Amino acid sequence: MQKRWICIAAVCVMSLAVCAGCGKKEKDADVQNKGMGTPATAKAMNGDGQDELVVTGMYLTYGEDEDSYIFVEEENKQLFYAPIPDENLFDENGEEISQEDLSAGDVIAMYGSDMVAESYPLQYLGVTRMERTKAKTAQDAEKYQDLIAQIYSAPDASEIPYLSIENKQEMANATTAINSGGFEWSYVDENGETQNVVADATHVLEWKREDSELVTLNCNTDDKDLLFVFSKKPQSVNVTRWDDTATIADADKGEKIEVELDGKKATLKDAVSGSIYQVDARWKNGRVTYGFAVR
Repeated sequence: MQKRWICIAAVCVMSLAVCAGCGKKEKDADVQNKGMGTPATAKAMNGDGQDELVVTGMYLTYGEDEDSYIFVEEENKQLFYAPIPDENLFDENGEEISQEDLSAGDVIAMYGSDMVAESYPLQYLGVTRMERTKAKTAQDAEKYQDLIAQIYSAPDASEIPYLSIENKQEMANATTAINSGGFEWSYVDENGETQNVVADATHVLEWKREDSELVTLNCNTDDKDLLFVFSKKPQSVNVTRWDDTATIADADKGEKIEVELDGKKATLKDAVSGSIYQVDARWKNGRVTYGFAVR
């Protein structure tokens, strides 16, 4: 069983902390022990807990296609993550924009609640509104590449793509790393020779939850949509669903589920609690099977 974990993924059961005077999100059990501290621009919520300034940071991009992002608090040179809202993202003039309108180096003020996940980089879970306060340049962002290097390195061509899933939970949005099963993968090694790797695995219906093979997602809000995020852009994604009482004898009785594929992301609408899902994704280099459950 291949197990892929991403650097800024909060796994299955996320540890949350609501701290007066700060609001964070991501993956490190004890930030203070790392000497990172709290971003200097973070502010505590007022008594009614409404839309207050939480933190200000510069938008940075990274990855093979520069399509992953993170923020840096410039005064302390501290990386942190905050989910960019689908709505309530504005430019300097108060005009609504989308993430595609942001560029590396832009300075973003973030508003919402001060909900925090203890992690490294920090994760600000309660951000509900963002405003670009200053448009800078890629040259401004380049000086933080040494920080990016702490959380990201170019993927090994021999490694299969990994999958994480984002969904809304009662406390906040969650990101979960999903385990992979069987795969076929080809790549060119350092000597210029093509290598072909085939890995067999048991069917997803035989994966065991108690051994953490079958990761379980909590879909405990009215919004049951799941956002698949792949580390490499797939050519196709096929999803099959079974009731969680199904056995291997029911393998050919699964329900085919349509997903909306958009670059490295795919959306599964209205996930069904009490289900097991299998995801079959294909790239020009091969295919990978993933599995998870929903409760």
